[in-house]
Amino acid sequence: MALNDGVLEAVKARLGIYDNLQDELLNQLIIDSTDQILSNINQDKSTSSSITVLPKDLIWILRDIVIKQFNRVGNEGMISSSEEGRSSTWEDDMLEKYEKYLKKYKVKPYGQGIARFL
Repeated sequence: MALNDGVLEAVKARLGIYDNLQDELLNQLIIDSTDQILSNINQDKSTSSSITVLPKDLIWILRDIVIKQFNRVGNEGMISSSEEGRSSTWEDDMLEKYEKYLKKYKVKPYGQGIARFL
């Protein structure tokens, strides 16, 4: 997926960013998040059957994850944080809540794991 597919602009709009000062960071988060999603999808596949481009119907997941990671900058590795009466808790596995959407792209290398004997 190319970075100019509108992901950067959509993320900036949702975050209320109207300048280019955060573009380098956001582009890096887009690349890292794309790699993370593709790694999750391809974990049970052989190299020859791996998906190398993020499917368009998963772009919304990419945007969500990039925004979560942007909001977490400076607090990486923490599970929770509290400051001046404001408390934040972060997910340990950002892809876990999207698993039902990613599952359709995960194909086991040797079929569905069902054997029937007649």
